[in-house]
Amino acid sequence: MRDPRGREGVFHYDATAMRQYVIVSTEAAAVAAPPEGDCAARQAARERQLAQILSRSLRVDLQQATFYLQTSSGDIRAAMRLHGEILTIYA
Repeated sequence: MRDPRGREGVFHYDATAMRQYVIVSTEAAAVAAPPEGDCAARQAARERQLAQILSRSLRVDLQQATFYLQTSSGDIRAAMRLHGEILTIYA
C-alpha cells in the first residue's frame, strides 16, 4: 500500500488484540509484517495465562479451566458461566 505522500505501509492483523493495524514506513523500503510464528507463540502464551487465572479463580485444575475456555471460545466470562451451569446440574 502506498499513500499520496509516498510512504509505504502494510496491513497487519494482531490476533491478540483482535484488531487490524497499518504499519507505515517513511523509508523507501517496504515494511515487512511480523513473522506469523511470533503471533502464534504470543497467542498460546495468552491462552495459557488465561487458563491459569481461571483455574485459580474457579478452584479447578488447569485441564478443566482449559476445557471451559476452549468451549467458550476464549471468553472468560462465558467460561465462568459454563462452570456455574455445570455445578448446578451436578449439585
